[in-house]
Amino acid sequence: MIGVHANINAKNCLIADNAGNSFQVGFGGNYNFDFCTFVNFGSDQSAVSMTNALCLDEFCSDCFGNDLNATFDNCIIYGNRSDELSFFIPACSAGSAFNYELNNCVVRVDEILDADNFPDFFDNCNNCINSQTSEDALFADYLDSDFHLDTLSIAEMQGFPIPGISEDLDGELRDGVTPDIGCYEYIY
Repeated sequence: MIGVHANINAKNCLIADNAGNSFQVGFGGNYNFDFCTFVNFGSDQSAVSMTNALCLDEFCSDCFGNDLNATFDNCIIYGNRSDELSFFIPACSAGSAFNYELNNCVVRVDEILDADNFPDFFDNCNNCINSQTSEDALFADYLDSDFHLDTLSIAEMQGFPIPGISEDLDGELRDGVTPDIGCYEYIY
């Protein structure tokens, strides 16, 4: 899925293993995702990649900038890389906003937290769970592309209710007080 200077509002979506980034933002835009699962086990690309620029040369020394506003609520952003989020803010996009907010999400981040990257990442990732180990139960069977939640998933009962979203991607009712994170509600 690619958004270039787009406006996207998505709910209960599974975006997985599509031979590149599961979701890629170019040249900013406005994005709101509720109860979505972004997974990338199929390539060496991050699950979510975002930039607020349109590069005009291969080194992005010349570009057009455009405001980026992205919100992820109750989402899973996961895969086989140590960083499943990648952000690119070239110097030539100075003056264009790069706003992101994640609330009650399961993420996989590591090097993005380094001092020369986004050390304040978790200031914009409220009540997030950073899963850096394959020992954390998450999906039923990712090797078989079954991204329903595992019986002991770290995403269970970690979300918050969002008005107007009472069912998951399969049409199952979400818990009205502590829904699960991602596009699927675990069914006991």
